[in-house]
Amino acid sequence: MRSDFKKGLRDGIPIGLGYLSVSFAFGIQAMAVGLTPLQALLISLTNVTSAGQLAGIQLIGAGASLVEM
Repeated sequence: MRSDFKKGLRDGIPIGLGYLSVSFAFGIQAMAVGLTPLQALLISLTNVTSAGQLAGIQLIGAGASLVEM
């Protein structure tokens, strides 16, 4: 049982590293358009897709309305 858990952790490292790099990219882009860390966190908590987060950040940066988003 314990070895299965360790194997799962080891097998999850590649996907975890992928999520980590996407998270950094999102944070950098959020800061570039002028969002606060709290605003970026709220977007991450309420939007489950990385593509949606990045698209939303671009729209916010362009001054899009809520209807357009």
